[in-house]
Amino acid sequence: MSYGWRTGGLGTALLCGVVGAGIVHIVATFATPGLLRPNTYDRITEHLPANTLVVLGQPEADSQLIPYQEPDMQIAVCHYDVSGGPVSARVVLPSSGWTLALYSPAGDNFYVMPGRDQRVTMVNALLMLHQNEDAALPLSAGQTARNAPTYIDVPEPTGLMVIRGPVKGESYKDEVANILARASCGPAPNRLQSSSAG
Repeated sequence: MSYGWRTGGLGTALLCGVVGAGIVHIVATFATPGLLRPNTYDRITEHLPANTLVVLGQPEADSQLIPYQEPDMQIAVCHYDVSGGPVSARVVLPSSGWTLALYSPAGDNFYVMPGRDQRVTMVNALLMLHQNEDAALPLSAGQTARNAPTYIDVPEPTGLMVIRGPVKGESYKDEVANILARASCGPAPNRLQSSSAG
């Protein structure tokens, strides 16, 4: 007794072909960003020194470091590298619209700190790999639990810290630039030595 072409070899072959093509398409879509070189992260970091905060200028068509940079946002970027030890980040987010975000080399946004309305947010963070033993270091001289840094586990030794400040008009440009210029990103001081010295 025959049930038609669906139960025959042709139907099975067509179904397997469609399913196989679908799997190949999905795998290729997800694998492409990781296989293409140089990717966006590589293009950005080749222009930035490690563990130094750089305030970017207004985006222009021929000199735009960050893709799709908004003209109403002033941006500062730090290419952090914790392979030599923790990296200290100090940022002030004066109001809503301001953000501090951390990105892995693959472009994954793994940490975001937004500014809040009518409240200044002071960020004192220590970026370190999760398995880093320095997380257990004692507070340095003059530090209390209140002003101690927040530990942020980073998934890989390198990545990007991006601070965005809204420019609400021409008169705000200098104020935003000054706030970004006061932010810092650099190697953390040796807290063990400073605590034993005190």
